[in-house]
Order: sequence, then structure tokens, then C-alpha cells
Amino acid sequence: MRIVYLLLTFVCFTLCVNAQYGPLSLPLGIDVTGIDKKSVREPSKNEDATRYLEKTVKEDPENLVKIEKLLNAGASAYVTYEMIDKKQYEVMELMYKNNSKLIRYSQMLHYACANCTDTAMIDFLIGHGASLDLCGSYCERVNGTVLRGVAELSTTPYFWNKDSKYYYTPQDIAYRRGNKTILCYIIKKYKKYPTTVGLADYIYQTLANDRKVNRLINLLNGDEDFYNIVNKGKGNDSKSLAQLLNTELPTIKGGLNQSFGYCNILCRAIERLGVYRNNGNTEVAAKYEELVRLLIDKGAQVNLSVRQIATLQINSHGYANGYGSGTFNSPMLTAMKYHNMMDIVKLLKAKGAPLTVQYLAPGCVLKERNIEGEAILDEYKEAILLGEL
Repeated sequence: MRIVYLLLTFVCFTLCVNAQYGPLSLPLGIDVTGIDKKSVREPSKNEDATRYLEKTVKEDPENLVKIEKLLNAGASAYVTYEMIDKKQYEVMELMYKNNSKLIRYSQMLHYACANCTDTAMIDFLIGHGASLDLCGSYCERVNGTVLRGVAELSTTPYFWNKDSKYYYTPQDIAYRRGNKTILCYIIKKYKKYPTTVGLADYIYQTLANDRKVNRLINLLNGDEDFYNIVNKGKGNDSKSLAQLLNTELPTIKGGLNQSFGYCNILCRAIERLGVYRNNGNTEVAAKYEELVRLLIDKGAQVNLSVRQIATLQINSHGYANGYGSGTFNSPMLTAMKYHNMMDIVKLLKAKGAPLTVQYLAPGCVLKERNIEGEAILDEYKEAILLGEL
């Protein structure tokens, strides 16, 4: 039966192979058709010229005449973050004239949004092809039909766009790093806001730092800047925050056989609450309980079913075949894996969370079964059997 399951799932993937690709989970991204996945730096026409160019840029960057001559002699043009730090506009200009793809397809703008307060640098990079829609450090996904629960076809990030410190859009990076000067400038001049998935990821990642739980509570309780960005970025849609809180975020762990799945903000907050209740840290647990209740009040869905981990096997062409791992996660399933969470379980049930889970059956068919058949603690199984839940 398992062999049949794998074969059917493989067929599901095969049907999607010829679909168009784009950034994983982000409906943005500039056209990368025909761009070399390994590098946007052109192959060196003259190795000696390239060696001399790199030495000159490092030791004598003011010698623009020599740099231009070396480029004309066949040296391979390149750009670096250091050029931004040192504001080497003339050097970048010469590199751009030699290879116009360098700035457009690199994470130079992401780096500037994280580390600069110089708006002139932002204008320079955008004026030389950098895009506020370039999704940094991404894996690809199929934009065609992929059945829910089956891992999307994924590859490793583009080599020229692989810096994992700078992922999603440049304005997402500016918000994440607290660079208000640059973020406000981009919003005012270019009318580009942080993305929903970028903001959701910021909240999710902040949940990994227990010292910042108060920051999240304050953020959701009415931080003016946060709500202005969320609402204005989505056309003043009153449902924007709920959409953000219910965004599924991709999780990918590298290696030849990659681990791939989705995570959810509410599930993560419940998990942290469960951990601290289990280890007796009542002070931190109280903060996470406050956050869990606040998330639900602000529109986090209690009946959300979150796609679980799948295995991706990367083939020789860099593409991946994979299969789902079965049961989907949910806020209720998360809560029932920890002791002393009956109040949260009853809260979730009162808000409409089902006592069932979704799972992927053979043939990529999505089905449902009772939650007591899952790996939950006995105290919750017993309560279900006694009709107390």
C-alpha cells in the first residue's frame, strides 16, 4: 500500500513539473526567466584581468580609469555589500554598465534596507534595476495545481540570491530590522509596503524569543505604526490583520533530502504556552496565555488545518519529488500534546475548533478523522470519551 501511495503522490508532482515557478508562498517576484541559477556574474573572458580587477577594487577603488580598462579587457564584473558600506557609487556604476543584471538580481537592495539610513543609496540601486518586488533567499514553488497536503516542488535558492539573512522583500527587511528611516522613505516615494507574509513571518520568528513576547502583545494591542502598515498595505482592508495571523509560513530545512512543511502563528504560540506550563514557569506561561487569547480575539482561526512536513528528494536536475507525512497540525492538536492545557482546549472548542484532524490518504485525497486517534495525551482522550469535551 505504501508503494502505491508513493507512486500516486509522485504522479501528483509530475503533473506539476512543467508549471511556472515563483518565490515560495509569496505572490511577488521579478521575472527570472533565462537567468543562470548559479550566478549572474558573467564568466570571465580573461582570468588575469578579473584577478587584477578584484585586487584594484580592494586596494585602489578610486582608480576608476584602471577599473574600467580591466572590465573592457574581459574582467568579470561584480558587486558586493562592501561597496554599499563604502558608498562606492562610481565603482558600482562601472560594474553595472558592464553587466546590468548584477544589481537587479542580487540582494544588494535588501542589504541596504537592513543596514543603511542613506536614502540616496536606495534610489541609486532602484535606478540601476534593483526591485522592491525581488523575494530574497527563496526556494521555488509550482504555481500550477498542487493538491493540498502535498509538498510543493522545491529547489535550493538561487546562488546569487541565497543570503538567508535577507529574505522576502527589501521593505520586509527594513521593517524586520527596525529601519524606519528607509521603510518610511520607500512607502512614501515608491508606495511599497511590507508584505503580509513578511509581517506574519516577523511575528512567528519573534515567538522564538521568549523575551519579546511582551513586544508582540503590545504590537497586537494597537501599535499605531504596525496597524498603519497592515491596513494601508492592503488597501485599508479591515480583515488584513486576520489574514496576516492566518498566513501559512513555509519551513524548509536543507540537505539532499529536504524537510518541508508549513507553520502557523497560533499553533506556535500554543506550543510555547504548553512548554512553559509543563516546566512550571508560570510567569512566562501567563504571558503566552495572554498572547494566545489575544491572537484568537484578533482573528486567528482556531479551526485552521496546517500542512505538515513532507520529504523532498532532490534529483540530479535540482528538482524535488516528495510525499506528505499524513496528519495536518491544528491549534487543538497542538494544545492536546501538552499537560495542563484543558482551559485552552475548552477555549478552542468554544470558539469552533473541531475534535477532528485532516490527513492525506493514499491518492492525495484529503480526509478527516477523530482527534483521539492521534498522539495526544490521555487526559484529553479521557475527557473526550467521558463527553466532557
